[in-house]
Order: sequence, then structure tokens, then C-alpha cells
Amino acid sequence: MVKLEILRLRAMLLPEEELREKERKELEEARKEIAKGSSVGLEDLIKELG
Repeated sequence: MVKLEILRLRAMLLPEEELREKERKELEEARKEIAKGSSVGLEDLIKELG
């Protein structure tokens, strides 16, 4: 779940030209999650990280 949030941030902040093919695919998936409105709250992230 944390990885998805990190990928979502990268999808919003980084240009695709700087990414490897695997990263580009992961970012595309993250963008799809963003479009669907999927998200994780800060409290949930804190709980997951311990």
C-alpha cells in the first residue's frame, strides 16, 4: 500500500522521460489508481509503517 502511494507521488511529480520501462509501467498503474480515486490516508500509512 505504501509503494502505491510513493508511485502515485512519482506519477504526479516526475516526467516520464527519466524513467526506465518497468518504472514507466508502474507509474501508469499508479495513474490509473489516481483516476479511479484510490487513495490511502496519512493515518493508514502511519499504521502500516509501524
